[in-house]
Amino acid sequence: RFVACISEYCRSQLMCFADAAHWDKLHIVHCGIDPVRYDTAPHTGHTLLFVGRLAGVKGVPILLDAVATLKARHPQLRLALIGDGPDRAALEARAIRLGLADRVEFLGYRSQSEVAEALAGAQIFVLPSFAEGVPVVLMEAMAAGLPVVTTQIAGIPELVDSGISGLLVPPGEAAPLARALDTLLTDPARRHAMGQAGRARVSADFNIATEAAKLSQLFQSSGAATSAPLSRKDIA
Repeated sequence: RFVACISEYCRSQLMCFADAAHWDKLHIVHCGIDPVRYDTAPHTGHTLLFVGRLAGVKGVPILLDAVATLKARHPQLRLALIGDGPDRAALEARAIRLGLADRVEFLGYRSQSEVAEALAGAQIFVLPSFAEGVPVVLMEAMAAGLPVVTTQIAGIPELVDSGISGLLVPPGEAAPLARALDTLLTDPARRHAMGQAGRARVSADFNIATEAAKLSQLFQSSGAATSAPLSRKDIA
């Protein structure tokens, strides 16, 4: 009767494989978070935060390379990585080779409350992934008032307005990532403005209560309908 898609990009990929007669059954229901859960701290300093699996798809080697190019210009720069995965040992070795042993901290798995605490203490959230949907961790970072630097892939541009709530860079390249990080590290006022814009964006369009209500309406409309297909026009 209907399909809930987490982004316009996701919907477009389903449209590649579904007959056009069924496209009206594809509805957008975002993943969401509770913005109230996340603190909006001042976010001063030079700490970058990454949260995710330590696996190739997340692009962490590119992030380490970018930090290595910034260490002379930003002597106080630190990177904290929350998460674990198959590439952890290789990434720790890479950090040492790049001379980042005293700047990069591998924190392993953390609880949701610990992640929220880390977000409150960071200055920039960075996610250099090669493949994503619409990452919930980006929503959490934006709800915490952090500017984000991430890649221009899949559904991410539907969440992050580049130049407004964060900066989008091409995937797989350290130089553009380093430039974006440098831009924000040297401009506290811009970081603050982006953080506030990001929190407003998530609160308006990626609030779990609002999105759950949309899904509920889809179920109710589908259950009450006759044999006719449920159309997007039927859903407010």
